[in-house]
Amino acid sequence: MSNKNESEVNPEWFQDKAAKNQWPEFDSRVKVVCNLQPWLDWTVNEGLISDVLNLRDLAISILEKTGTELDSHKMESLSKIMVGDENMHLRRKAAIALWRHGNKDENVRARLNEALSDDELREEVGGLLNEVTN
Repeated sequence: MSNKNESEVNPEWFQDKAAKNQWPEFDSRVKVVCNLQPWLDWTVNEGLISDVLNLRDLAISILEKTGTELDSHKMESLSKIMVGDENMHLRRKAAIALWRHGNKDENVRARLNEALSDDELREEVGGLLNEVTN
């Protein structure tokens, strides 16, 4: 990634925070970097294809939180994670990111309904699905 110093963090910083379960600090910095182009580029060039679970998680989190419209390559990459990642939690998080960026198709909805059983995601997913019924 070019210009990693834009927010005084890099992917390894996030990986360290995840390993130490320092999620509030991790999440607050995601909100700082999620609209920066070098980080958005990193998500598809490195993050979503990383062998490291925490880096894939970071990439999904950045794409979920960004206010930037996602191009077809990013949406397709998230769809691949939602369908085929080895980690169920990441498949569910990818569905949340897709939903937030306008993909409300049957496959995404099915994955979100499945995520209602995930204690960590239940409230967020319930809120997303509730938006449709109201």
